[in-house]
Amino acid sequence: ISERTDLRIIDVEDLGMHYAEALHRWRDQLHSRWDDLATLGVTEELGRLWDFYLAYCEAAFLERHVSVAQIVLAKPRWRPDAVATRPW
Repeated sequence: ISERTDLRIIDVEDLGMHYAEALHRWRDQLHSRWDDLATLGVTEELGRLWDFYLAYCEAAFLERHVSVAQIVLAKPRWRPDAVATRPW
């Protein structure tokens, strides 16, 4: 890569565990509203499919079979005081 660009990696953050937590919360919400699915036009079969999908995806992130990362690249003249990579 260095032969084609002068960009360099200045920060990498693995967000996989955050995704697992979000999927867990979405599944909890699905369960808490289960009795409302029919009034929303969602069949029980589709509800079960979503339940499985959310559980499967959460497990995949927890077991590190999949993940997602944020990678920040910068030019050599970039200075850390100009833009914070992680404002939190």
